Amino acid sequence: MNGQSDFNVRGYMYLTSVDYLRQVLGEQEGKKIVAGFSPEARHLLETLKSADWCPVSAFSEVTQALALAGGGGQKSQDLLVKCGTHMAMEATNTFLKLFMKMMSPQLLVKKIPDQWRRDCSGGKLAVEEFNDHSVRFATTGMQGFKHAVCTAAGFVSFGVGAIGKKIDTVTVRGWSLDNPYDDGASFQLDWQN
Repeated sequence: MNGQSDFNVRGYMYLTSVDYLRQVLGEQEGKKIVAGFSPEARHLLETLKSADWCPVSAFSEVTQALALAGGGGQKSQDLLVKCGTHMAMEATNTFLKLFMKMMSPQLLVKKIPDQWRRDCSGGKLAVEEFNDHSVRFATTGMQGFKHAVCTAAGFVSFGVGAIGKKIDTVTVRGWSLDNPYDDGASFQLDWQN
């Protein structure tokens, strides 16, 4: 799982999303869903380390399960956004949390695409619009990365919150259960100034 010939994500993303699935759906339901994962995805739960590369297909099994658990509408979107927040929270150690409190929104927004490239071997997260109280990112090249726009929205929401801004709204556009990774899907975060 260390190659990048196909679309991969860092292992922590997969491992923490499975943890989130179990927390939200309960241990019994989580166990049942994980038992239905592909043999590769189940094997990764035993062998994968946080910094290893993980096929996006395995990660997408988790996000698809969450989306289906929510019924496909707003509840699904909320579960996926919260999964992204959970991933970011688990990935951020105490020192980084303290450092983030000193960052400005401008610096954070500038660094997000770099963070994406560090943790994802494909796809692109690009700033479309930024001002003192909101930011909008668009996703492209996410084929196979189911629900990436929603989990990315949660991940970035955590970052904005960690620098001291209170998120008022998270708006996801161009996403649905039937269109889990279309090019041009976007999310916007609005916060209090």
